[in-house]
Amino acid sequence: MVVPGALVGVFTSDTAVIRDATPYLRSAGAAQLVMAYENVLEGGLSGAGYTFYTMVAVVGISALRVPLAEIVAGPYGPAGVWWMLALTAIARAAAMTALWQWGGWERARA
Repeated sequence: MVVPGALVGVFTSDTAVIRDATPYLRSAGAAQLVMAYENVLEGGLSGAGYTFYTMVAVVGISALRVPLAEIVAGPYGPAGVWWMLALTAIARAAAMTALWQWGGWERARA
């Protein structure tokens, strides 16, 4: 298993950077499969011409990142912000799954 700190160490030897980047790599790594799933569904919905609700979901959830980052930064620091980014990626994947399941995209015109 590769230690995230070792990955950051490829780019810098600054211990403060390694300390702060390690939680980011852990949270980003945990969300990678979900983010790929979300990207595939978003691309499929957009390619089918179902762009409006797809855009509303993606932009709406992404816009929540700024106030949520402010809320979690105080008690949890940078690690809280990184995990919040991962959780909002999961929320976008859930939104794309819901849009796909509801089937409105089948009636869209590209």
